[in-house]
Order: sequence, then structure tokens, then C-alpha cells
Amino acid sequence: MGYQVGNQCFTSIEAAENQYFSAVAPAVSAGGELIKPEYSGTQWILNGTVIHAQLPPCDPEQNLKDGMELGWLLFGIMAVLYGFKWIKGLMR
Repeated sequence: MGYQVGNQCFTSIEAAENQYFSAVAPAVSAGGELIKPEYSGTQWILNGTVIHAQLPPCDPEQNLKDGMELGWLLFGIMAVLYGFKWIKGLMR
């Protein structure tokens, strides 16, 4: 089981959180203070508080199976189109 960030599936929570929090854009508070998550080498911190992301689960093997299924579907469509072209050539 992995952790999904965008369209990527990470096997470790550390890598997933690094990807997730590094993509967060900094914001400016009403007082003009810059607010952004910072990595301390082992954990992510926001305004002195350790933060963790609630990321949806994913399965890298299922992603591979889905990709293979889509690839075979496209291959089948291309084979049918090639067959039609070949038959059309024989009819001339």
C-alpha cells in the first residue's frame, strides 16, 4: 500500500509528504508574515507545529495493472484499424 499525491503513488509516507508539502505555495498573513511549511530534516513544521498530511491510499501494482489494461485496449483498437486498412487494400 502506498500514498497518493496528485497522480503519483509513493511507497513511503516520508516521500509522499515531501512531495506534497514542497508543492505548497507560501502565503502572507495579514501582518505581513510569510507562512510556509519548512522541512527540518526529519519532519515538516508550520509555525512551530509538526504537521502531517492525510493522503489517500494507493496501490502501485494496481496502477501498473490499470496501465497495462489501457495499453492492451489501445493496441486492440490499433489492430482493428490496421485490419480494416488491410482489407480495404485487398478490395482494390
